[in-house]
This record gives sequence, C-alpha cells and structure tokens, in this order.
Amino acid sequence: MGRTATASRADERLTVRPAGTDDIAALLAAAEQFVRLSGWNWTFDREAANARIWGHLQHDDSIILICESAAGALLAAAVLQTDRDYTVERLGYIVKFYVTREGRRTSAPRLLVEYCTAWFRERGCAAVFATSTARLPLAEKTYANLLGKHGFTVCGPTLTLDLAHG
Repeated sequence: MGRTATASRADERLTVRPAGTDDIAALLAAAEQFVRLSGWNWTFDREAANARIWGHLQHDDSIILICESAAGALLAAAVLQTDRDYTVERLGYIVKFYVTREGRRTSAPRLLVEYCTAWFRERGCAAVFATSTARLPLAEKTYANLLGKHGFTVCGPTLTLDLAHG
C-alpha cells in the first residue's frame, strides 16, 4: 500500500498511510500509552519497543499503518503481518491495533480497519486474525465490535496464563 488515503467529513480530515522512520517517536509514544493503560501491570521498555517497530518497518511481510489528523497527530496505528504459517495460503495478522486518546470518538479506528483489510486483500490473504489482549473489557468489546462491523467473526478464545502475577 504505497499510497496515502484520505477521508473527509465536515468535522474531520484524516489520512491513513504507511508509517516511516519519521513516525517512530509518535509510535513509541502510542505504544507506551498502550502499555500504561492496559490491564497488565507491566513496565514499558522503550528500547525493545523501538527495536520491534524498526523490525516491522524493515520486514517485507509487515507494515505499520497510521491514521492521523489534518494537523499530523497520530490517532490510531495498526501493525500488520502476513505469513504462510505451514499453509499454501497466505494468512494475515493484526499484530497490534492502537487508538490514542485523541483518536477516540473519531472515525480513525473505522478508517484504519478499512485500510488494514485492503492491505491484506492486496497481498492475497485467505484470512485475517486479530486478538485483543489489553485486559480492558470495554476496550476489548469496542475492538471486537469495530472488527465485527467489518466482517470479522469470533473463531475461538484467547487464553492467557499470567505467570508474573499468579
């Protein structure tokens, strides 16, 4: 997806585009916000997050899409990856999906999902998988509802064993 997509409404003008190296600081801030707001009692590791973001930016089967305001503020971001995963068919994975505080109650999440889906279709993915493990019931329900509006269905549980907290 080498193009920039723009959606306009009377009250907002949003752009979805692939992230680049100039976006790393904003992506790190969003990742830190995500870790701090999640239901897990974990410590943000800036160095590990930076390495992970760089890895996605450099990997041929991965992309980070961002949705930003007309002023350039990061409203939402998605880390996407494809893999053959022991199959002939290519499979898609929404690895991370962030919505910043500023992105809430805007059309940024909806628009970003539309472009995520288009990116997977362009790569010939047979299916796309997404999980929500933020440990925030309202956020997880909102994410499930958002994806459900775009054709995603529940296909199994996400199970977690919390080794750090018992």
